[in-house]
Parts: sequence; structure tokens; C-alpha cells
Amino acid sequence: WSSASTIRNQDVLTSANKAIRRADQIELEGDVQLIFQDQHLSANSATVNTKNKTVIARGDVIFISDNGRVEAEEIHWDYLNN
Repeated sequence: WSSASTIRNQDVLTSANKAIRRADQIELEGDVQLIFQDQHLSANSATVNTKNKTVIARGDVIFISDNGRVEAEEIHWDYLNN
């Protein structure tokens, strides 16, 4: 784990207290923030699959876009096709 990480891949800007990158996945823990175009997601933890362009976010998840705001304990987000 690296601490206080900001990772920018080709699609999503991610920020978290701890992050580890493995091949096509980024594991994020603590104060997770993800930004893609006009969409913003915050959560306690998240797994970003950079190959499939998906995110599984867990714990106090808040998703905000032009279409509104969603709060949940877990969200599965296809950030490229959403």
C-alpha cells in the first residue's frame, strides 16, 4: 500500500489514503474520491478495474453527476458507459 495517493490513469482521477495498483486494478482505501468527466464518487473503499472501466465502491458511497445524487453502501459503476 502507498499512503495518501493520487493516481491518474487515462480515464479516472483517483485519490485515497491508501492505494495499490495491480495490473488492471487499483485498490483504494480511506477517503476515496474518484472523478470522471462530470461525475464524482466518494466512498470508504473502492476497486477500479481499468481494463473493464468499472468501479466497485463500498461504504458511505456518494455518487454525483448532472443527473443527480445517489447515496448507498455499495455502488457498481461502469464509468465509461454510464
